[in-house]
Amino acid sequence: MIFNKNIGIVSISDPSEVETEVNARGVQYHKGAIFVTCSELGFEGGNLLYCRYALPVKYVKVEEGDRVWIEPTIVDGRAAERWVYTGFADCGDDSISPSSKTKLIIPIEDGEFEITFGEDISISGDSSSPVATITVGDASIVIDGSTPEIKIGSDSADESYVLGDSFKTELDKHKQLIETLQSVVDSWTPVANDGGAKLKADLISWLSLPIPDYTNILSNKIKGE
Repeated sequence: MIFNKNIGIVSISDPSEVETEVNARGVQYHKGAIFVTCSELGFEGGNLLYCRYALPVKYVKVEEGDRVWIEPTIVDGRAAERWVYTGFADCGDDSISPSSKTKLIIPIEDGEFEITFGEDISISGDSSSPVATITVGDASIVIDGSTPEIKIGSDSADESYVLGDSFKTELDKHKQLIETLQSVVDSWTPVANDGGAKLKADLISWLSLPIPDYTNILSNKIKGE
């Protein structure tokens, strides 16, 4: 038996409302399920099809009014008894804007792409360039795979971030120098007629300690502003 795809119009998508309708029908509720109408099958108005989630991407939410592809999974010989929705229909238009914080839209034009999660989060780039921008509200992170660099704030960020572990290693050297010098001075007892020989010997030993070097504490991959 050949199962044909049809286009359904989402009528109920809110999980609580879907579950209420399912309970009223005395059937089992499935997370991500929705109700649609399908004019191609003659279902309109109050006639609703219960469709389980079968999108290839997890956790994508649909809205009432969305057009989705639906297909039957079990047929009794006359009409489909179980349905799934497998994708969005007619949503490739780059003029479509997301209207909820959970909607996923992927407009593509001249190699450019943008994956938008609601109104505040997006990932954009160009298929011809190894650069992608992640935007959250007014903040952005630019990842350049050709450099490679990660720029925090904007694509013009050029101030290198400090490498925490490398910085701490050099600070520990600085701390050791100060603490050792303090110990040398505190423990030194003047000796008559030695001309400061004991202090000199201790200072020479102190001067042999590692000197902090801060030339390699900046990242050449992470830039900020």
